[in-house]
Amino acid sequence: MKNRFSFVIINIIAFAAILALCILFAPAYNAVFAASLIFTAVAFAVETAVNVSLFGNGGVKAYFFSLPAAYISGAYVVLQSAACIAFIFLFSSLRLSLAVQLVVMAAFCILLLAACMGRETLASNDRNRSRSYMTEAASRLGAIKANAADRALKAKITSLAEEARMSNPSTAEELYDIENRIDEKITALEGAVKKGAECGDVISEIGNLIKERNSLAKTVRR
Repeated sequence: MKNRFSFVIINIIAFAAILALCILFAPAYNAVFAASLIFTAVAFAVETAVNVSLFGNGGVKAYFFSLPAAYISGAYVVLQSAACIAFIFLFSSLRLSLAVQLVVMAAFCILLLAACMGRETLASNDRNRSRSYMTEAASRLGAIKANAADRALKAKITSLAEEARMSNPSTAEELYDIENRIDEKITALEGAVKKGAECGDVISEIGNLIKERNSLAKTVRR
């Protein structure tokens, strides 16, 4: 709640600063002046609504080409504010003003819609991951073991897979970073086994990461 309130206050101050600049120094109070300020007010209102609704609600999960919806709405406000100042102080064409600012608004709406359309898919993937992540990691290790030629290596990978299998399968956002690191190391192990390269170090790293992940898992979702 504190973050939401602070964000709203910052947006109000930013819009008030732009409004004061335009009112005090605008060369003319005409239709371009009014239209530009209206578009800017809408941009700030929409950007505030989008970000406030995302605070504590997985906002970073609304992606468009890896850009969170919060960044998209922030870019919209910056572009619209620049357009507002440009048309009030540099240009006087009402048609051009309306056309450019409508295009900026339409582009934002399309990008935000595209970003938010993927939220349910990402949420679904997270739910599936929470049920099966460590089980899938154990299965990957089992498949790698099957390709190992050396008995000692097979035994080490079997022990590693068992350790993963016995781990708490549930996950949480706080665990994604270390789980991604585990994935990277398992992929590295798979490549090393296929090449017949030394695997001792990467096996130790995976084991340490699994232990670290299990310790961290005890501190989340209590």
